[in-house]
Amino acid sequence: MEIYDEVVKLVGPINPIGNDVGDDERFQNLATLCDLIDDLLIDIEDIVMAKDVWKSAVKRSSDFAKEFLDSIGDESWRIADGR
Repeated sequence: MEIYDEVVKLVGPINPIGNDVGDDERFQNLATLCDLIDDLLIDIEDIVMAKDVWKSAVKRSSDFAKEFLDSIGDESWRIADGR
């Protein structure tokens, strides 16, 4: 997977190694990766919340995004949508 490999290269290693100096950097890398994932999930949630779900292309994307978030157990979109 090309995108995954590029992100891993950009972020750096995240697994702790039991060394205070190395683990500090890896912890920061983990925090960076988590921030990225949070931003991506917000982008996907925005698709679920699309206003024009009556349009077929928008509905298809919204349904796909909803199914994905449901599959990973992310229900924050339900709170924002009032469901």
